[in-house]
Amino acid sequence: MRLLLDTNALIWLLNGDQQLSCEAKAAIEDESNMIFVSAVSVFEMAVKIRIGKLKMDLSSAVARIDESDIERLDIRDKHCLAMASIVAAPGHRDPFDLMLVAQAMTEDMTLVSSDHMLEHYPVNVLPCATGNPKSA
Repeated sequence: MRLLLDTNALIWLLNGDQQLSCEAKAAIEDESNMIFVSAVSVFEMAVKIRIGKLKMDLSSAVARIDESDIERLDIRDKHCLAMASIVAAPGHRDPFDLMLVAQAMTEDMTLVSSDHMLEHYPVNVLPCATGNPKSA
């Protein structure tokens, strides 16, 4: 299986946060699965650090991703074209999420996320939150 980590799943994974469900952790640790992180997630983390919504050393986070078996996924034109064609679910306009959905659709990936709004899109979602999810 090809898994694309949503930003919240990535942050929880990097922090060893207990919010990451056992099912998601097992799927990420399963060596038969390929794990991907989108450039949009690193960008979203940078934005949230800059506005004070996330306390994290981005350089260290990027280094940890690079040292792991996680593959990088750049934003390509085909992802932008797919994003432009997605009809946003009512009340859901997050451009970071929409790009992740477009990438997961285009690259035939399962999106690992705690965001229940993503279930309204034509993409497979592996829920990753235990209890009351925090947003990324």
